[in-house]
Amino acid sequence: MPSFQAVCGPDDPTRVLARQLAAALSALGLRNVGVINDHGEVLVSLCHGLVATVCDGQIQWRRPRRGRAGVPLFTWRTTAAGAAAALAADHALLNPKPGEERHDAPL
Repeated sequence: MPSFQAVCGPDDPTRVLARQLAAALSALGLRNVGVINDHGEVLVSLCHGLVATVCDGQIQWRRPRRGRAGVPLFTWRTTAAGAAAALAADHALLNPKPGEERHDAPL
């Protein structure tokens, strides 16, 4: 088997974890989740400004909130369920329901 097929095969652990994440996000009511394969990583896009990277058994993303010094906060999870819950909370910050306050998420 060529090496690119071993890395990019449908049963690759990275792709499996990304599919599990997409399913967990869908179960939480998030729609239009995009899954993009990108050179050994898989990008899971929830909305403008919220994209998770799945690679080496981890799900990583930049949070919409900033740290104390104004520095972007990066976070990661190792399970699809844990990442989905945290990503859903971040998605809610970026996409408030009508009548909700925008919190401290940047525009």
